Amino acid sequence: MFSTLMDGQGRELLDLATNEGASWSARREAIAALVRLRNPEGLRGRIAAVDYCAPPLATTSATGEVGPVWQFWAQGWEGAPPIVRSCVESVRANTSGRQHVLLSVDTLKDYLDFSPEAVARFQFWSWTKVANLVRLMLLEKYGGTWIDATVFLAAPLPRYVEDSPLFVFRRNDFRLLANWFMHSVQGHPLISACRVAYERYWMTTKERQSYFMFHFIVEAVVLSSRSLLQMWEEIPERPVPRELQDALDEPFDAERLREIFARSLIQKLSYKDEPLPSDGPLTFRQYIIGLERLSLAQG
Repeated sequence: MFSTLMDGQGRELLDLATNEGASWSARREAIAALVRLRNPEGLRGRIAAVDYCAPPLATTSATGEVGPVWQFWAQGWEGAPPIVRSCVESVRANTSGRQHVLLSVDTLKDYLDFSPEAVARFQFWSWTKVANLVRLMLLEKYGGTWIDATVFLAAPLPRYVEDSPLFVFRRNDFRLLANWFMHSVQGHPLISACRVAYERYWMTTKERQSYFMFHFIVEAVVLSSRSLLQMWEEIPERPVPRELQDALDEPFDAERLREIFARSLIQKLSYKDEPLPSDGPLTFRQYIIGLERLSLAQG
């Protein structure tokens, strides 16, 4: 993933960026140069992200404990869109005995302590950005698996997830990762460092910057430390599974669905632009929604 940074100019910059004895200003310039070297896209937001990664960052150490499966729907689950309810039911059916915690904005206080200043920032941010901070706080404090409400599980989580101290779906583009699925042991140093940096941004910025600021901050954090970079490189590499999302409004085909799940039992979907029921052919979206109705009827 960062192989282009390991030779020549990249190696020299990395040595400076991760040199804790150097001044932060020198390290900051080296991290910014590494960001440019790695990928030319989205540079304005990616360079801005570096400013939130000044030391100290990592504040905890991994304990090895794996916490619950976490899901969040700010407004409460009763009014969630049909495809969200189907996705959540698929997760519930595949937790393999692990605790499954369904959170809303009203129940966050049962698991996390927010200062009055942080609560006041809720109105500044969209619920998506509130969830960005929440997932880091939960994984740092408890460990576990954060699964967005629009992720469908066709079977229990694979061993490459549950046996890893840290797992995300890594990307080869400027966004670096898909943050809709994150797994870590309690107190993982990379999660802790990302929480510190993202919370700085979340609490202090006067304007909403790039939609991908979470991703950009993770990149800058990884490039700020040799040990954190090593932890990142040790994450098992798997393709980002969005194949079913791309097919949602196409005619349903059982064999094609089996092929999709054979490639990945984890599939990111979307609740946006849900079409009204039609008299046309059954679509993948309608099939997935129907699974939740079937489960309710059987339950």
